[in-house]
Amino acid sequence: MPYAIELPLDERADQQIRQIWAALDEQGITSVGGIPGADYHPHVTLSVFESSRAPLAELIGALRPDALLPHCTLAVGVTDKARALDVVARFRTPISAAVAGADLVEIPSGHTSFPLITVRTGASTAKQG
Repeated sequence: MPYAIELPLDERADQQIRQIWAALDEQGITSVGGIPGADYHPHVTLSVFESSRAPLAELIGALRPDALLPHCTLAVGVTDKARALDVVARFRTPISAAVAGADLVEIPSGHTSFPLITVRTGASTAKQG
C-alpha cells in the first residue's frame, strides 16, 4: 500500500492553491481538487513510500534526506504541459505558506490519514515587559 507524508497548508495558502486548481479545471486540465470522488486538500508532499507492513514502520526510511521530494501537486494526467504552465503562470508564485500539521496519508484515496503533528493556530503569546 502506498503512503505519503503530507504537510497541510495554512488557510491563506490553501485558498491560493484552490484558486489555481479552479483555473486549471476551467481550462479542461484536471486539477487535484477536481478529481471526481477525491477529497484532496492543498498540501506539500514530502515523501511517498510503499509499505506492506504497518506504515509507521516505514516512516523513518521515508524521512531520509535522499528520500524526500517535496512538492505540491496541482494537476494530474497533463498532456499539454505548456497550456498548464500558462495557466499557473497567471498566479503569483512562489506561494508563502505555514505548515498546519503533518499527516501520514494512504494514497491514492487520501481518505485514511494519521496525524503525525498537529499545529495549534490562534495561540497568543504574552509580551513580558
